[in-house]
Amino acid sequence: MTESSKLEYESAHQPISNEEALDIEVIQDPRTLETMFQESSNLYQQIEIISNIANLSGLHHEITFDGQQVTVKEILNEIYRASGKRKLWSVVRQAAGLLGKIDINLQASVSTLLLQQKIIQVGKAFSDHSLIIRPLPFGELIHK
Repeated sequence: MTESSKLEYESAHQPISNEEALDIEVIQDPRTLETMFQESSNLYQQIEIISNIANLSGLHHEITFDGQQVTVKEILNEIYRASGKRKLWSVVRQAAGLLGKIDINLQASVSTLLLQQKIIQVGKAFSDHSLIIRPLPFGELIHK
């Protein structure tokens, strides 16, 4: 991708509503999602759209972006970089999760929070499965 891509525009990147995220999530046609992605310049919206494309078609699926054929993984890396530059941490975390990036200090940080008697919730699912209430082995922690 080039430096002049839509990810580089200095537009207002505003979080999207839960309703808008759900509207994106229920779309099952990758072509419709690609069109939405191409029309968006909001990193919050773009990560939701590309996340849905990744779930439907995989990280190696190619789409046309800025006149180039690029993989979903390449777009995610660009979103990760652009959102980090703008300090949009929720977008960074979502892109990192889709890319399988892991913080080597994660297990120690989780243990520290649990020692302070904090409960940790991961993901979007508000269920008992998304809660971490005791220290977990690294593999189990990453799986959550």
